[in-house]
Amino acid sequence: MSLTPSLSTNTSHHALAAERRAACRGDFYRVDDAAATWYPKTMLPLTTDLSDLDGVPYFLWNEPTTVRRLREILSDPENVMRPLYAARLMREGRVLDVWQFLTLQDILALWPQVERHMGRRRDFWRFLLDTWKEIGAL
Repeated sequence: MSLTPSLSTNTSHHALAAERRAACRGDFYRVDDAAATWYPKTMLPLTTDLSDLDGVPYFLWNEPTTVRRLREILSDPENVMRPLYAARLMREGRVLDVWQFLTLQDILALWPQVERHMGRRRDFWRFLLDTWKEIGAL
């Protein structure tokens, strides 16, 4: 069985029904709705080495998205998942790791969409952005 069955190219009624049956059985869960990608419930090992493009970053512990895929999502301004993944990175990742994926301009542009997903880190990032504005760094 393939580790990442994707039926995104086959959208027939039977293919969609097969996806729903797999989800109901609990064999797979959907990660990327835009690509209609289903992943097995067994998880891949996490990594803190963000140069390992095939590794799963530690801050995406609940889904098997690789560093390579995360970079693709975050570098595509048209990707509807970009704000969600930016928020996950900013919320769960170390601050120094955020800069490996996003620029300050990216964060400022995404902030209105990202802020509501920031949870306990919202005040921290708001403080950083406000302070940088006050001292004229932005």
